[in-house]
Amino acid sequence: MSGYSLILKIQRMEKDLHDLGMRWGYDKFGRGDSEHGDTVAVFPRDEELPIYTRDASLFYGTINQLDTWLNGVKWARDYDRMLRISDR
Repeated sequence: MSGYSLILKIQRMEKDLHDLGMRWGYDKFGRGDSEHGDTVAVFPRDEELPIYTRDASLFYGTINQLDTWLNGVKWARDYDRMLRISDR
């Protein structure tokens, strides 16, 4: 993947995370994995949940794993909307 396409992918994922009420950052618990390279963690946005949950890690993995996870979350939300289980 070229540098510019990686930047576009990261910007798209940041927007998707923001729309879902999440943000990404470094893993706060030191689970660095040199075998898979750099890793990221996903957290709830501070304004979305009570303060005691701000350090809760919702996801941990590489950027490619995050992309796959986000696609699954978006698919599940769209499926719930299609079945009229949720309107969010």
